[in-house]
Amino acid sequence: MKDIWRSAKIGINVFMLFVFLSSLAMAQAGRGEFFMSGFVRNEDGSPKAGARVVAVFEQRIDIKRETTTDEQGKWRILFLRQGKWIVSAFAEDVMSEMTEVYLNINRRDVELTLTRTAFDILKEAKKAIYNEDYEEAVEILLWFISYFPNSHELESALFWTSYSYDRLARAEEDRREAISIKIKALPFLDRLISDFPESEWADDAEILRIDIACWLYQNGNREYTGFIEKSILIQDRSKIDIKLAGLNALFRIDQKRALGILSDIVLNDPDPEVRKKVVFILGQSGAKEAATLLENVIEKDPEPTVRKAAATWLGRYGMKRQVT
Repeated sequence: MKDIWRSAKIGINVFMLFVFLSSLAMAQAGRGEFFMSGFVRNEDGSPKAGARVVAVFEQRIDIKRETTTDEQGKWRILFLRQGKWIVSAFAEDVMSEMTEVYLNINRRDVELTLTRTAFDILKEAKKAIYNEDYEEAVEILLWFISYFPNSHELESALFWTSYSYDRLARAEEDRREAISIKIKALPFLDRLISDFPESEWADDAEILRIDIACWLYQNGNREYTGFIEKSILIQDRSKIDIKLAGLNALFRIDQKRALGILSDIVLNDPDPEVRKKVVFILGQSGAKEAATLLENVIEKDPEPTVRKAAATWLGRYGMKRQVT
């Protein structure tokens, strides 16, 4: 598995360089006198049409060539230079093993079989996250996003990439570097939210984006507060958790304004579960004004569980109140 990801890192670096290099320059860089060709097959041996075949020159990671298979699963890449190439095939949610091909003559027999699933690769990234190896997780996920653009797992990959960047930033001692890493997470969240609004990950992505925006604001980058402002205006009841995340962030940067909105919700919202969530925001803030509001909740809220939650938080302030 380590060998696979060592080769995969070549693909990641190529992907990042593609942002800066034109396709024409890349094509010229890879030109040579050799070619390779072969077939891509499904695991059952049937030909795979429309598969993406990618070849990376091992000695120059800025050289990458690719093509797609025809109806018979056949592919051919021309004008390659002599040396070792790493070749893989991708189709929807499957890929072949990475195959090393040394060119000193033309090769017509490169067989690629789609045996590895995108889900299995994503599991490797999640394993790295579980082990708190966020750098490794980011490498795998960036590679995944580059080579599985049509995967059913793409939404999940976008979220976990952002999450891993956020965790990397938390461990970074240099503030400027932490800011840079946090900002890297945002495009993946933006893409997930805009391209997959119905995704099961969309709400989590919005909440994480709000948290990152708040942190950036607190560290001198105020241009990201639009995410917070947008969230607190939400009227859709199904998005209440996003609104509360926004208000929680607002509490950290404009306590007076946030307290006014939270006060209205905790005293008047018809849903006791929503009121209980606001009690949590108020309680964990530690603010004196929040303690006063929690006392009002104990006196006025019709739901015993909400009153009990408020009393529990007041107890942490050292202010014990009897709940009836």
